[in-house]
Amino acid sequence: MHWGDIVTTSLLVEVSADKIGNVRPTHRFSDVGPEHFIASAFAVGAAFERGTAEGLAFGDTVLSAMEASLAATQGRNVHLGSILALAPLVYGYGPGRPWAQGVRAVIEGLTLADTDAVFRAIRATRPRWLAPGETVADDVYREPTRPLLAVFASAAGYDWIAREYVRGFATVLDHWAPSLARQLERSGDWSEAARRTFYAMLLSEPDSFWIRKNGWEAAAAQHARVKRAIIAEDWTTLSRLLDDADNRWNPGTFADLVAASVLVAWVRRWSA
Repeated sequence: MHWGDIVTTSLLVEVSADKIGNVRPTHRFSDVGPEHFIASAFAVGAAFERGTAEGLAFGDTVLSAMEASLAATQGRNVHLGSILALAPLVYGYGPGRPWAQGVRAVIEGLTLADTDAVFRAIRATRPRWLAPGETVADDVYREPTRPLLAVFASAAGYDWIAREYVRGFATVLDHWAPSLARQLERSGDWSEAARRTFYAMLLSEPDSFWIRKNGWEAAAAQHARVKRAIIAEDWTTLSRLLDDADNRWNPGTFADLVAASVLVAWVRRWSA
C-alpha cells in the first residue's frame, strides 16, 4: 500500500470539493488559499510514505507530517486536523483483520512518547483554538502523563476528531465513508461525492470548530440556520453564513473528516 499517494489524493480531493465555508477552488481565506492546501497535501503524503515505509512510530509520523506541512506553507496550519484524522486509519490498516479492529488497537496502544510527539505537532501550529483553562490545552503545553486516548476523551464533547479517537473512528469507517462511496456511485466524481458528504455532515450537527470558537449556544443557533439553507439549496445564504471574514464559522473539522472518509472509500474501492 503506497500510503503517500493515498494520503495526498485524499487531501487533494477534500480541497477540490466546492464546500462552502472552507478553502476551495473558488474561495480563499485572507492568508490561506488552495495553493497552500495543495502544497501541504504533497508534503504530508511524503511524510506518511516515509513513516510507514521506515516503520516510524505513530507519533513520529504525525509530528513529521505536521512539520512538513508547515514548511510547505510558510507556517500556515492547514492540515493538523486531517493529519490527526488520517494517522489512525493509515496505521490501523492491515491484511487479515478488520480495519476497525486495527484502528482500535493502534489508538489503545499509543505510548506516552506518541502522545508527546502529537503534543509537539499541535504546539507547532500555535493553536488559537485551545482556550485557557481547557483540559486538553493544559495537557498539550506540558509533558504528557497519560496516553493520547485519555487526553482526547476529555475533549470528545467539543472536538469531533477527539471523539473519533474515542469511538475508534467508527463514524468514519461505518457511516461517512460508506455514504461517500454511495455518492460516488451516483455522481461518478470524487470531488462531488466529497461535497455531498460534507453537506450531509453539516446537516447532522454543528462543526466542533464552531463550538470551540463561539460556544455551544451560538453553534447550535448557527447550525439551525445552516440546516435551513442546505435543505433549501440556498447556497447564497449558506455562503453568507459560513464564508465570514474572520473564519468564526469555518466548518474545518468536517473538512478533516471528509478527507478521512475519502481515504477509507479510496482504499476500499481499489483494494476490493
